[in-house]
Amino acid sequence: MAHPLCPGSGGRSPSVGSSRAGSTGWRSIAGQKQPPARFVAGADAIEAAVAKVGELLAHAEASRELGGDLAHDGA
Repeated sequence: MAHPLCPGSGGRSPSVGSSRAGSTGWRSIAGQKQPPARFVAGADAIEAAVAKVGELLAHAEASRELGGDLAHDGA
C-alpha cells in the first residue's frame, strides 16, 4: 500500500534527500510572517506540481468552452 503523502513510495514513508537542507527550508518557512499555503519540496516534486498545474489549466479552459454559459444567474 502506498504512503498517503507519497503514492509512489510502495508503503514507505517519504524521505528527505538531505536532512540539513530540509530542516533549513522548513525553518525558513516557519520564520515567515505569512508562510505559503502549500510548500513543494524538491526539484522533482516541483516539476510534478508544475505539470499538474498545466493539466488543471487545460481542463479549466476546456470547461470554460463547454460550460461557460451555465453560470448561475442569481435567480
